[in-house]
Amino acid sequence: MSQLRGALAALPEEKVREIEDDISRHFEEGRENGEPEDDIAVRLGDPAALAKEYLGDGDADMADSPLPAVKKRGFLTKFWIAVGMGFFTLVFVFPFWITLVSLWIVPACGVIFILSGVLVFVMLLINATFPNVTWIAVDYPMVSFFAAISIISLGGLFCIAAKYYGQFLIFTTKKYLQFFYNTVNGRDA
Repeated sequence: MSQLRGALAALPEEKVREIEDDISRHFEEGRENGEPEDDIAVRLGDPAALAKEYLGDGDADMADSPLPAVKKRGFLTKFWIAVGMGFFTLVFVFPFWITLVSLWIVPACGVIFILSGVLVFVMLLINATFPNVTWIAVDYPMVSFFAAISIISLGGLFCIAAKYYGQFLIFTTKKYLQFFYNTVNGRDA
């Protein structure tokens, strides 16, 4: 067991304990069936080979392994994968990303809506204070008042939506770049 523990030093302590518990269960089941410990140890195999299987170098299925599967790739392979993914990015991802980035106009629209609503309020105040000013003629002040409230509210909603949209854009960009890096370097996604 100490040889196995030494060979599994690359794994986290929690995973090593799980493996030791698994091996201990094999010994317990063997003892319950009347097998001697030496036979159980022979059946399990060499501790170094067993550790190699748990580390993912053997034939064992390592679907629950905490270590990502890494394929060894040479420089030229990485280069051509990067070129291929670069073309994919240029043709499919980049136009979509540019469209998303161009939607950053939304907060500017929100600010413009808020400012225009405030200007309508100022216009209403000037008209109420100086009714003889002819260049600011408000025929329906209540309609203008509610229109200003609506415009300001719509601008506020645009600004709130832009916050979450920005978070989405940053998140998806990070995930795509991580996918690109992992693919080039041979890690499974």
